[in-house]
Amino acid sequence: MSANSTTNSIFDVVAEYQRSLPTSLEKGEDIKSIGEHFVNTLRKPEIKDQVIEDVQDMKSTAEDIIGTFVTIGVDFAELDGAKVFDSDGNPLQLSEQWHEYHRRFNEVMEKNFDNASRAASFMQQYSNAILADIDQLTYYELSFELKAFFEKLEHNAAGALQAKDESTKLVDDIHRFVQIVGAARASMGACLDDEVGAKGEAKIQERNRDNSETKAEVQLYKKHQEILAATKQATANIVRLTAKFDAISGIWQLFRSDVIQLQKEITLATDPDMPVTKQLVQRMAISREVYMRLATLLDMYAKCRAD
Repeated sequence: MSANSTTNSIFDVVAEYQRSLPTSLEKGEDIKSIGEHFVNTLRKPEIKDQVIEDVQDMKSTAEDIIGTFVTIGVDFAELDGAKVFDSDGNPLQLSEQWHEYHRRFNEVMEKNFDNASRAASFMQQYSNAILADIDQLTYYELSFELKAFFEKLEHNAAGALQAKDESTKLVDDIHRFVQIVGAARASMGACLDDEVGAKGEAKIQERNRDNSETKAEVQLYKKHQEILAATKQATANIVRLTAKFDAISGIWQLFRSDVIQLQKEITLATDPDMPVTKQLVQRMAISREVYMRLATLLDMYAKCRAD
């Protein structure tokens, strides 16, 4: 069993490690060789290159999204002032809702960068303190250390899961918002078709009506089209960025499951005061190297905000 040779994401590597390890242990495969495949994968230059590329993409995408939020917010305020109506004939008030999405996006972004930073810190603590010199501990001592560590881990993992849920809800809400904007544009277009079409123009001429009002409506419609296109593009960027945020949040759940599995193994020990077995020492030595390497890579994501 080995890590997927085509994998170029740290999240994929860790997920595969978590899926494969229990099955491999049940089959009696050599723990050291199992873990070394994943450690070596995380050491590959292309993994670090992918992290650097992800960080650069996250920074660029976040900057684009924030700039778009501001620009579109001004445009929506203009539409609000022009009394654009929805399909039910009610005046749209889009700018206030858009500013609320902007605020929520900033919160989600901050929480997820914090998640990456805390995950890196926890993995360093897990590797340097709890997993260090494991062969000198008894099951009881290890169980005691893990219990205190897991209580802190559980709280942070729950916070990371909440941040992931907030990301998902924000994306869903913005998708619905885009549909409202699109429906209003379609309604406006239908009205203009009636007014500036062949029959509509004839009616205007018959009434000796000045075309300036209609021209203004056409310009407003075109502006609405541009705003809708920009909003759709912003939504696509938000989806792409939050997918990376969600993956970082998912690391917490993988990390949590690994600690739970370790606690189960310790609980199953026939004599809690006996020294830990050689197999468990090997397993945790591999985990230590995996998480130390992962902590370094996650720290790069966390520093994306500050750079």
